Amino acid sequence: MAEAALRFDGLTKRYPGATALSDVSMEIAPGELRAIIGPNGAGKSTLFGLITGVHDVTAGHVYYFGDDITGRSPSAIVRMGIGRAFQVARLFTQLTVFENTLAAVHAHNNSSWWFFRRLGGCRREHERTDTILEEFDLADVARMSAGVLSQGDKKRLELAMARALDPKVLLLDEPTAGMSPSETEQTVALLRRLHVEGGLTILLTEHDMSVVFALAGEVTVLNQGEVLTSGPPEAVRDDRRVVDVYLGEGT
Repeated sequence: MAEAALRFDGLTKRYPGATALSDVSMEIAPGELRAIIGPNGAGKSTLFGLITGVHDVTAGHVYYFGDDITGRSPSAIVRMGIGRAFQVARLFTQLTVFENTLAAVHAHNNSSWWFFRRLGGCRREHERTDTILEEFDLADVARMSAGVLSQGDKKRLELAMARALDPKVLLLDEPTAGMSPSETEQTVALLRRLHVEGGLTILLTEHDMSVVFALAGEVTVLNQGEVLTSGPPEAVRDDRRVVDVYLGEGT
């Protein structure tokens, strides 16, 4: 049996006077696309922060392909192969789309971005950047400043930058937030392609249930920092508890 790509054992995060996540345990198989859903404040972003080392774990453990990565630094976790894209795209807005992606390629190769920018970079890294921009349908805007892109293009650029780090596991925080219906449709198709053709393990949070049901093979519902249920999308959608605490909100 293959080692889980991610495994959480009793994962807990407490703050003074509040518990953000309580005794969360689950396994994400290699190549799985899992959605984490739940009301605001359910613990979704906290879970991502614990996985990526942004938040300190109060109790429990995070395992990545069998290795205990609990307490490791965010940079070490990225180097191991866990990438993250945020709800609000985090870009170098003064740089072009090409330069943003090239910076991520350089970071993956542990090369100096400013050194390569000054010398024009190397052909191999430029070719890798061009390939990624084609993959993410960004080639036509490669020379545009990232700051003037549409919301959909900004989110795709951040996904492209995360992809440039060549992760085995990709964490996506609200990947379609703020997008138009057409941009959402394009992003769903892109994520499906990354998952199926690229073999990526993807863990995403998402409020748009049409996106969740279009992509996820498994859905985990968090409520008040605890796992309410996990299962196939159809079973979760029909679960009375989920309807009461979340889907009944009309999301």
